[in-house]
Amino acid sequence: MTVEALKNPRHAYRQVLDDAFTGRVRIFDIGDFQQITPHDIKGNCCVIVGTIQTLRVENTEGRKVYSHNENLEPHFSAVPKKSPGLELIEDDKVGAGTIKFSLANLLHLHRPLMIVDEAHKAVTGLSQTMQQRVNPSAIIEFTATPQRQSNLLHSVTAQELKDAEMIKLPVMLAEHPTWQQAVDGAISKRQELADIATRDTKYIRPIVLFQAQDRGQVATVDVLKDYLIEQGIAEKRIAIATGDQRELDDVNLFDPACDVDFIITVEALKEGWDCSFAYVFCSLANIHSSTDVEQLLGRVLRMPYATRRSDERLNRAYAHLASPRFSEAAMALKDRMVAMGWGWRCCSQQCTCPIHDTGNAAKKDERVFLLIRN
Repeated sequence: MTVEALKNPRHAYRQVLDDAFTGRVRIFDIGDFQQITPHDIKGNCCVIVGTIQTLRVENTEGRKVYSHNENLEPHFSAVPKKSPGLELIEDDKVGAGTIKFSLANLLHLHRPLMIVDEAHKAVTGLSQTMQQRVNPSAIIEFTATPQRQSNLLHSVTAQELKDAEMIKLPVMLAEHPTWQQAVDGAISKRQELADIATRDTKYIRPIVLFQAQDRGQVATVDVLKDYLIEQGIAEKRIAIATGDQRELDDVNLFDPACDVDFIITVEALKEGWDCSFAYVFCSLANIHSSTDVEQLLGRVLRMPYATRRSDERLNRAYAHLASPRFSEAAMALKDRMVAMGWGWRCCSQQCTCPIHDTGNAAKKDERVFLLIRN
């Protein structure tokens, strides 16, 4: 988690802040805002980590960040009673008409720099109202899929990330006629990569990320899990990550003692999640948005240990698809990349991908996407 990384003095994130502010840094989870003192704000760089959903609400009543909290009174001792932009206590409550001692008002007073991850989804709808409440001095957005009208200050190309050994490229894309064959292909590819990884200098356990279909369709989460078990996959090797089932919570996927090799999701991991051990993405869903394709494929792009591996097969990401729409969306993504200044080359290179339920070792073509900066 970001807040844990920032609190860890040995983590690169925290070290950058410590260097910039000579060690005068305080990190707070947004749920612990009551611990913030005027001294913290006056003498340090204070970083509050939370989700956009915590702040973006239509009705602020009952939300802790907007609620009156006596613990924050010292922050408002010198604030004029008629300060514009600050929320007041409601008419039907004690102290009606006076300034709320709330985190939202505290933020409004200090005009923080707001840093928003996955910004293509965050700054929409009610977030404009949220921005007025928080009153940020500036908003810096991070996203792999910027909106066309975004004010781009800096961009990093996939080639630059690859040169820095941060991501796996190219993406090896295999299409299958049925969802069962796509699953079989993903299982086979994971085992192939796992065998290769045993010869790597560091511990790597390749993981498959499955995107199941929504409820009411054929290849749902439960159907997919049952199919994996039928193929001889032990249940302890399967984790489900959906809105209802959160089996990845408190699981350290990098722990050699961890058994999880297969993760099933629908939408929960589309954004804001990645694991460098995730090598294979298998989609059974009908995805037709190039933005969604870009986000989904991004879940398996991070390079283990941010270091290029000695075996070239561990420097690539793999996708097995059962939906022609996904492929069409991937082609739309290609067109958008070209429009953004990327050259695109679709190579004819092939990799073997045994399809278990055909009863033979048939070979499946895998498209190789190479993004070449012009």
